[in-house]
Amino acid sequence: MTDPDLVLQKLKAYIRVTGLRVSQLRSDPNLPGRFLLSGDLQLLQYADNLPFSATQVGLVLDCMGKALTELPEEILSSDHIVRLLLGSNHLSTLPDGIADLPHLTDLYLDDNQFHHIPDIIFTMSDLICIDLGRNYISSLSAGISQLSNLQYLYLRRNQLSSAPQTMSQLSNLVSLDLGENSFHTFPTEILQIARLGSLDLSANLITELPADINRLVHLTDLNISQNPLTDIPPTICHLKQLQSLFLADTAIDTLPACLNQLPHLEFVTLPSEKNRSQITNPRIKC
Repeated sequence: MTDPDLVLQKLKAYIRVTGLRVSQLRSDPNLPGRFLLSGDLQLLQYADNLPFSATQVGLVLDCMGKALTELPEEILSSDHIVRLLLGSNHLSTLPDGIADLPHLTDLYLDDNQFHHIPDIIFTMSDLICIDLGRNYISSLSAGISQLSNLQYLYLRRNQLSSAPQTMSQLSNLVSLDLGENSFHTFPTEILQIARLGSLDLSANLITELPADINRLVHLTDLNISQNPLTDIPPTICHLKQLQSLFLADTAIDTLPACLNQLPHLEFVTLPSEKNRSQITNPRIKC
């Protein structure tokens, strides 16, 4: 078995040479095996300050903007990393070894060269957050359903036009960003994700919302701005937890009057100024 101190020494040396930024995560003693962001996240400015205890501390490793075309071995050999930031590089594939990072829960791969989600990601069932925004992904594999613990999925600014039926099996997903893609129709697979709280479908080509959007009973934030929508179904008023609704740059002429009765709605961006008179509840800011 690899000596954890030797592995950490190797990682420290790599960080010192490359100038990567590393942050410290403290574990919650009441939740063994789970790492939580501390309220006062400490930026470790110097590699010599890196902690030695893998059982008490997890690391956020920031490799953003380093012109990486592949992952360095030094990263793959560490079992301390819980959040790996790989955005703004030149990655198009991932090595199988990334699945061997035992505490990794948050993986940021935004602004790279991916044309599909690497299959190895679908074996990483402990992932909680994945950001693959600003890539070139045109389709999603059915294997996405294997990410049973996923809570946050960001796929903004890709080339997606549909979602696989298996996406409905992401039962723990609470936040989904599919903005700035190429959806012509609302991906109805989303309607089966019961826990979904935040949904962003802005800047697509969607012309109609499904009447059964009310199935998303936990939705608090809905962004459908910058779509060629002409109306929204009155069933949207069954979303009793809705707090924010983004409708800017759509062609919606008349808003459902029942929006004014939604008990938690606080913020609406309007399709146009003429819609302002249709929001009569003073609590709702436009």
